[in-house]
Amino acid sequence: MQAFELHFNPKKVKGDIVFDSFCFEPENIIEKSFGNLYIVGQLSNVLPQNSHFLDDLANYIKQEYYLKSQKTPEQSLTDSLRKANEFLSNAVKDGNVNWMGNLDFFALSIQNFVINFAKTGDISVLLFHDGEIIDMGSNLEYQDTQTLDPLKVFGNIASGKVLPGDKIAVLTPKILDFLKSQNLMEELALISEEKSLKEFLSLHKEELLEIYGTCLILIPGGDINQNEMINVRTPEIGSLFKLTASLKNLLARCSSIIKSLIGRLKSLNLFKNWKLPKIKIPNNISLPKIPKLPNLKFNISDKEIFKEKLILILKFIIILIIGFLIFRGSAKREIPIEENLPSIESKMRQAENLVILHKDDEANILLQEALTDILILENKNRKLSENALDDKKTVMDNLDKLNNVAKIQNPEVFTDIGDHIITPQKILLIGTNLLTSELFFSKPNTLLFLNSGQWQEQSLSDDYEFADIALYGQNIYLLDSKNGEIIKFSAVSNTSSNWLEASAEKIIGAKSIAVDGNIWILTGDNKIDRYLKGKYMETLDLTVFPGLDNALRIRVSSGSPYLFIMDNKRVVIMDKQGNLIKQYQSEAFDNLIDFEISPDGKEIHILNGNKIYLIKP
Repeated sequence: MQAFELHFNPKKVKGDIVFDSFCFEPENIIEKSFGNLYIVGQLSNVLPQNSHFLDDLANYIKQEYYLKSQKTPEQSLTDSLRKANEFLSNAVKDGNVNWMGNLDFFALSIQNFVINFAKTGDISVLLFHDGEIIDMGSNLEYQDTQTLDPLKVFGNIASGKVLPGDKIAVLTPKILDFLKSQNLMEELALISEEKSLKEFLSLHKEELLEIYGTCLILIPGGDINQNEMINVRTPEIGSLFKLTASLKNLLARCSSIIKSLIGRLKSLNLFKNWKLPKIKIPNNISLPKIPKLPNLKFNISDKEIFKEKLILILKFIIILIIGFLIFRGSAKREIPIEENLPSIESKMRQAENLVILHKDDEANILLQEALTDILILENKNRKLSENALDDKKTVMDNLDKLNNVAKIQNPEVFTDIGDHIITPQKILLIGTNLLTSELFFSKPNTLLFLNSGQWQEQSLSDDYEFADIALYGQNIYLLDSKNGEIIKFSAVSNTSSNWLEASAEKIIGAKSIAVDGNIWILTGDNKIDRYLKGKYMETLDLTVFPGLDNALRIRVSSGSPYLFIMDNKRVVIMDKQGNLIKQYQSEAFDNLIDFEISPDGKEIHILNGNKIYLIKP
């Protein structure tokens, strides 16, 4: 880890502002598991008794952070900031309220490229990644320091991973304003070592004389000990900064020492009079004679036999050579699974960073790509390595979170229909009564409906092939998948008619229908079409993972603004623009047939085989 601490013109600022940065590194093996801790703070309107306030607060957090070895760095930072809240609360109880509304503070821990950070006030946190400058702190929720409740100064913590080559810059307000006004952000992003930092400071020394504040630049890399920290003072700029010696500088010093040692050894002329002994080779040595091979004579028949055998041997050799080349080529093309993991894990780290920045859609895409890569490896290798299996689980868990998947281990059984000769193929809610399909299709193409407390039959044409049924108001809507029609049946007048306009395209092969004023059609290719007054209006652009590969039913409810779709082992809830709201998934949903939504949208009844499960979103 390289850490560049820049303190600009601390002696020129007014006496009522103090700022500082703190770099804490592990002091023993136990603390090494926590990684490094970095803090930047600024306090305005400072009273004399608060001149050391930042030092006290930073060292208090450091002491709590490295206190217990059983915790993770994230837990340690969370607990240390909770203790910091207590520290601030006690300060208020002692009458020290001057810091309130005047404190800008940032704390970050990093261990093996995993970062955890929190901030309060106007300090900015920038991530320089692959030519892009990202404000990591802009969307981090925190409590305003002007609140009268000091316990809420430090609130949420953000976590994620950075990549080799990334840089983090922590800036107090005046420094950020200066860099933006002078268009220097891109130059700051290029700083990667002491030399480039000095060049930057030298190039802009005149402008830097006019500003004050702190800039902490972190470049993730190998760990480095505190005793390798060196101080560099540049009086012509009026700035003080500490530069952490990089591994490159350490190697350069070692190389210089070795060269010096070699030079001293040469100067001693220890090998000046050393000579190799001469070795004489006798002239009378003769090489052994190679014995002559006997002359072999063949008759004509022997020559023909020999020729045939020679041809067979040559063919065999050619086959072996071709087989070897094919095998060697395939062996080269087959990449060991371990060589693919860095690419997969890189996508995982990038996705975690995007989640921190609230770019969930981009993170979702990257994780889906990573999962695809893992599944390809699994298909080729069949048995994944332990690391690959861990990556697969991590990717799938993160995808579940991003795609709002709620896994239900033991869903509530609403009713068990038991073993019947006829397995219900449909459930409907009429008021609060849950009814099965035996009450609605008593015979093929014969509709059974309730009228004035009496069940009545309505025979329909044999040309129809009904895939689904929906109730809305006093009407029943039947989806005819064979002819691509929607049949509207009035239970009041006992009449039926085609609902679609004659000019509308037929919806042949559709699977399900739902009605709420609009009519929603689940098509044969798992899309959702919206119709209104007999006309096609739109096809929703669905954003759901996994995609709807085997959707069975679509439902709506008058008391809910959402669409409900039954798919393989899950019920998906989406808004009416196609955006994902929630997914309910269970291994118990192994024979899904139908489902219904209560009028208020607060209950989902799922027909699975001969059982009806109940979910309450």
